Amino acid sequence: MTRDARHPATMLEAARAHVRDVLAQAGLDPEAPPPATDIDVRGVITRLSSTGLLEERWSSSEVEGLILCRATAEEVALVNPGLALAYSLHSELVVGMCRRFSRGAGQGSPADEFVTGAGNGERIGCVATTEDHTGSNLSMVQLHAARAGGRWCLRGAKRYTTSGDIATDAVVLAATEHGPTLFLVDLDDPGVHRSEPFSTMGMEPSNAVRLELDVVLDDRRRLGPPGAGLLIVSRFLRMERLVAGLTSARLATESVLLARQFLIGRQGPGGPLIESPAIRHRVAAGSATAASLAAHADQVFERAVEGTVTDLQVAELKLVAARGACSVIDDMIQLLGGRGYTEHFPLSTWWRAARLMRIGGGTDEVMLEIIAAGLPAPSRAALLDHCAQLEARHLYPGRAADAAPDHLGAP
Repeated sequence: MTRDARHPATMLEAARAHVRDVLAQAGLDPEAPPPATDIDVRGVITRLSSTGLLEERWSSSEVEGLILCRATAEEVALVNPGLALAYSLHSELVVGMCRRFSRGAGQGSPADEFVTGAGNGERIGCVATTEDHTGSNLSMVQLHAARAGGRWCLRGAKRYTTSGDIATDAVVLAATEHGPTLFLVDLDDPGVHRSEPFSTMGMEPSNAVRLELDVVLDDRRRLGPPGAGLLIVSRFLRMERLVAGLTSARLATESVLLARQFLIGRQGPGGPLIESPAIRHRVAAGSATAASLAAHADQVFERAVEGTVTDLQVAELKLVAARGACSVIDDMIQLLGGRGYTEHFPLSTWWRAARLMRIGGGTDEVMLEIIAAGLPAPSRAALLDHCAQLEARHLYPGRAADAAPDHLGAP
């Protein structure tokens, strides 16, 4: 049976080919990725936007837009995962939020102007939520916004703001008397101070900075109702986490393919290294894990396309895909030996990216809490009681079953 051209899998294949063509127009090739130090993140995002990729993402149908989002994240990650992170945060979170709330604010609103500027590459967004002492616990946000007439006075700081060094605007989560609220802040405002980028173990050339804010904003720069910030962020964070899971699974698959290609051509004492059982089995184990992650990613993405995906399912994918990718890529690095550890081969870059996926967008621990809270009620009481009765007959032969001690208590 042949797949219809509108089948999601066929559409995804076509979208990947389209994104590769767009990347080629921007001078980027996943088969020949440039060193991270040679990538101008702001320039690349501007070039990608000028090709119409961003506009296509948001003007397409919901299904087509999601498929293009996945294809873009995965293909750009093969060029450089840090670049993919910066572009995804810009497109999926900031542009997504501004498009959502520019409708009610009307033409000419700050959100509307940002969307227009982002479409032609003049505006680039980042998300500022994490703080010095609260980490990713967004309910404890300390940066405060006080209302004075039709304006808001924002004072405080944000930490580890990805792309804060190159962004023109930031979506900032602030505490208000109504609860956490979102604002769109122009980072060229004289009341904004950006630190030098933090020195990190990976994700170059995407940098994170600390933002200090002491600004006065017009009420039109508020995104969404006062107090609705956490609800809005959680909705858009689901997309960030979904992209992180999908990208992690893709990097695991690509790492196995790259390692296998290397081992086929690498000669050992008895022929190609891939013919050594120990090495071949290790590649096979990595391939099996990567295939499992890919299947899980496809399943969750299919639910996203259908509009039925849940926070629990996305958290499960992000958790297992990031952990699994770290393990698989680490094994493939080992098989490449010294080459795997160098910057000339992408495995070390991919490993650092997968490692960050376990922190950014919600740590493993946050994902585990979401999963634990969503676990279904157990339905194995009858089996548990049956096993307890068998245990009681073994420990106390001759006694009536109902006279045996409770299996949950002391004998």
